[in-house]
Amino acid sequence: MKRVVDIVATEGYERHNARGMDFIVRLGGKTVRLDPSPRYFQKNLDARDAEGRMQEKLMDGVDAVVVSHFHNDHFGPNYLRYLPMENDVLAVYHDSFEQSLAGLPDYRRPEYRKRLETVNECCGNKLVVKHYARLRLNGLEMQFRPFKHSSYKGQDLGEVMTVFLSDGDKRLLFSSDVSGPEYAEAAEWIIGMDPHFLILDGPFNKIISAFETNEKTLRKHARSLEHSYGNLADVISDTESLEKVLLCHHFVNDFVIPKNDLENIPAKMKGRLDSLKAENFSKRFIDERYGRIERSILKVLDAVDDSGVKVYLPSMVRDGRITI
Repeated sequence: MKRVVDIVATEGYERHNARGMDFIVRLGGKTVRLDPSPRYFQKNLDARDAEGRMQEKLMDGVDAVVVSHFHNDHFGPNYLRYLPMENDVLAVYHDSFEQSLAGLPDYRRPEYRKRLETVNECCGNKLVVKHYARLRLNGLEMQFRPFKHSSYKGQDLGEVMTVFLSDGDKRLLFSSDVSGPEYAEAAEWIIGMDPHFLILDGPFNKIISAFETNEKTLRKHARSLEHSYGNLADVISDTESLEKVLLCHHFVNDFVIPKNDLENIPAKMKGRLDSLKAENFSKRFIDERYGRIERSILKVLDAVDDSGVKVYLPSMVRDGRITI
């Protein structure tokens, strides 16, 4: 079995329009699906429709399913019904379920509780990760550790789980909804695990156009974005064995980078901030926020140049597959 990562459906990938991070990794003689997420929110899968047939095919031969957290754009619970239960299938997920409900209106809570019921019904062989877990599936080592969900929405969204996979030769780390990572703890974990291949939910660039229009909130979110880029630079420069990084999800959410060239990010971010002048923010204030973020972005660009790490955006992966 070749060591490969297949993009199933993720933001920015040319043939799909989904918000989540959905990948299939083939490593160590095993097939692992990460964050099986719906292309359309709240869609009930039917085996007779095209997506149902696609999911049945995708789940065929899967040895493990990893769910980083229960949010709608990372977990399609009905997908688990397509797992071939006669195989040795392991569903792994973090149990911060109640925290995943944070910020949801009351009418949405029954839907999320039903998700948990689906997991319990479909997966007899489960590992619930609270703090840290490690296991081996024949030639594949798996390690799991949760970290705080990024705070771009200004509220506590619980934790998300990072996943480390190794066949003894090549190492891959999948980190979802850490947005950068925003927090140093997640960056330190990534650096310490020393992956060759990193799938990362990068800095949430849409944050600049998503927050409330008041100075206090703007300062907070700009600071979060500054930290996210700074930590990303540290990950790229300090992860000794790192060869490839796939930046996806929040990094490319409504943030098309011209020619897929990271060098265009500063100008793109400046345009985002300049648009806030219409909201009565002064030029001086906007320039101050941009100056701090720009320094962190330039640190990332320097780290990429100095390290020789190959950075992919989903739109660059034309055939949907990257070799580990």
